[in-house]
Amino acid sequence: MSAELARLMDGFRVTQAIHAAVDLGIPDLLSDSERTADDLAEASGADPSALYRLLRALASLGVLHEAEGRRFSLTALGEPLRGDVHGSLRGWVRLTGRDHVWRSWGNLANAVRSGENSFRQLHGAGVFEWRAEHPEESTIFDEAMMSLTAAANAAILAAYDFGRFGTI
Repeated sequence: MSAELARLMDGFRVTQAIHAAVDLGIPDLLSDSERTADDLAEASGADPSALYRLLRALASLGVLHEAEGRRFSLTALGEPLRGDVHGSLRGWVRLTGRDHVWRSWGNLANAVRSGENSFRQLHGAGVFEWRAEHPEESTIFDEAMMSLTAAANAAILAAYDFGRFGTI
């Protein structure tokens, strides 16, 4: 039981590792073939040693596969991290690793103690007011919502006949 709890406690590290890879563009760089860690470092502008450690961590999670010669490729689990695939979760990953999201969840205990909204406590505004002042973050949020709703939209369209409606 304690091993399962430890795995749950380390979830934040997994989230940040996946976010870092997406932020560096690694899944898209691996879209058509395996590449060496050094090649990926050069293409992404990352430190070769630090990137190699990140790539190995992602391989241990099953997101990447490591072959001989420090060569990496995406696994089926990692494919949805690409921006150009149907069912991409790239947008959601980009949002969940953002500093303002991360810090808000890190402030959860204080918000529960006070009963106040964590985001408002940290940023002095509600999340939608704040995004209105930070259009780049609003764009990332919109991409995340599209990532999450794409699969649901397809399922809804497959399950219900909207043919009788001219406009929805």
